[in-house]
Amino acid sequence: MIILHVTFRTHPGKAEEFVQSVLGAGIAKDSEAEDGNGYYDFYYSAEQEDEVMLLEQWESQEALDKHCLQPHYKRIGDIKEKYVQHTDIVKYEVK
Repeated sequence: MIILHVTFRTHPGKAEEFVQSVLGAGIAKDSEAEDGNGYYDFYYSAEQEDEVMLLEQWESQEALDKHCLQPHYKRIGDIKEKYVQHTDIVKYEVK
């Protein structure tokens, strides 16, 4: 199993707009519908108002690789360009 902890640091005051843009584009819904996805959930930081976390669970590296080829995965890049200053990704492999 693969867990991704993705931290997005948005431009000041843009965290909510970023998340709503991703949700409005159907990216989370489409990702959750993929084979091998356990969850794809956004969380707001309690301490950093311009920080949003995304937690993803994938049953295998193969499922994650397929996810990265999907059109909705590519759409998030366009949205990030508008709202996000920096992205950190931490990957955990759980056996």
